[in-house]
Amino acid sequence: MAGAFLDDMKSAKPQSFDFGLLQAIGHHLPCFVYQLRQSAEGDYQFLYISDNCLDIVGLNAADVMADSDTLISRIHPDDRAHVFSGTTVAVKENLGWQAEFRVIKPNQEIVWVEAFDVFERNPDGSVVFYGYAMDITKRKNNEIKLAASEADFRALVESANDIIYTIAPDTTITYVSPTWQDILGHHLNDVVGKTFDNFIFADDLQRCYDFMEKLISTRQKQSGLEYRIRDIHGNLQWHTTNASPIFNDDGTIKKFMGIAREITDQKTQQQHIQQLAHYDVLTQLPNRSLFFDLLDHQLKVSQREGYNLALLFIDLDFFKPVNDQHGHAVGDEVLAKVAKRIGRVLRQSDLIGRIGGDEFLVALPGFYDRAALEPAALRAAEKVRNAICETIYVQDLRIELAASIGIAFYPLHSESISELTRLADRAMYDAKRQGKNKVAVFNPIDHQSR
Repeated sequence: MAGAFLDDMKSAKPQSFDFGLLQAIGHHLPCFVYQLRQSAEGDYQFLYISDNCLDIVGLNAADVMADSDTLISRIHPDDRAHVFSGTTVAVKENLGWQAEFRVIKPNQEIVWVEAFDVFERNPDGSVVFYGYAMDITKRKNNEIKLAASEADFRALVESANDIIYTIAPDTTITYVSPTWQDILGHHLNDVVGKTFDNFIFADDLQRCYDFMEKLISTRQKQSGLEYRIRDIHGNLQWHTTNASPIFNDDGTIKKFMGIAREITDQKTQQQHIQQLAHYDVLTQLPNRSLFFDLLDHQLKVSQREGYNLALLFIDLDFFKPVNDQHGHAVGDEVLAKVAKRIGRVLRQSDLIGRIGGDEFLVALPGFYDRAALEPAALRAAEKVRNAICETIYVQDLRIELAASIGIAFYPLHSESISELTRLADRAMYDAKRQGKNKVAVFNPIDHQSR
């Protein structure tokens, strides 16, 4: 399938995602999840958005997917510039994106949302964003009230959902709001007077110290620190914080005041989004994007260490009738079982990926001796072929499959990922021409004569 899948290797296809899983994730968090495509011309299309966008922004998911402007046009006019410029910078600098902005609901109510996403570039110049957005109206209103009225500070602190704190320059905690006890469980008397290293997860301490140093050196507000902190039971929670220096009359720093918010659910959601962006939901194998990133790394290691590598292109024979006769649910279960069988007969160091449909790629790295590479690759390919040929039982059905496998070698046949894959693909078609259920090694002489 070389030409076809290489052309859109990094394109995100909505049918490759389990939207039922996305919907289930969204139902358990105060947010909606989305998949948004931006074309090379700058046009937007929501490929997916979960139903709970109705609760947050008052819009039906179906309407938003039918016309992305249904939602995008409702971004507050004063916020549009920073939303779109932030997205542009994130894509340009290859960063995750986060923004807080207002949305005008159809009933004219204004809500604040905070959105997070990661993205994937496609060869056609488009970008697909995978993200989620949550309602932060209550928090933003609290922040606005806090800035507007110092006189109401104490009452606001006592009722805030987030933790308000002050820390001395030596990292001693000098005040925490009652929300600390609600969220983390420690009695306030057991917190105030201690340094924060008594609570912060050890692996994150250096980031916290660096954050403090930046507050001291810049003498300005800092934001965006994420860290893990232990609750009273020893469990780790993710928190994020903003903080500002408070000065004495002589200009020296008296303390730091900050707001910390628990983001454990959001971090879990991010991990789900990352999983969906890089792994095939059906087989749990790396998708083509991640597989080629891993293969690129492996080729660099092979070049540096003088290794040889074999690339196997696997195409299932007789799979289409399974879908046609028994439906896609059975076909999906068959593919999941095939993926497990491939993994079972290969080494832990081998790379396996599902690149689409009924096609898989396997990389066999780590061969110093080129003469040993071909026999080892043929043995591995035969193990895979035999494993796939074993009867598969699904829902009281007996499914019989086979596999045509093509092999190409690095660096013998090519040092380029795209060319190496193309040659393995051509060898796979050679195996099909030999009657299917065969293994074939790319032979440049055979292809020169065609």
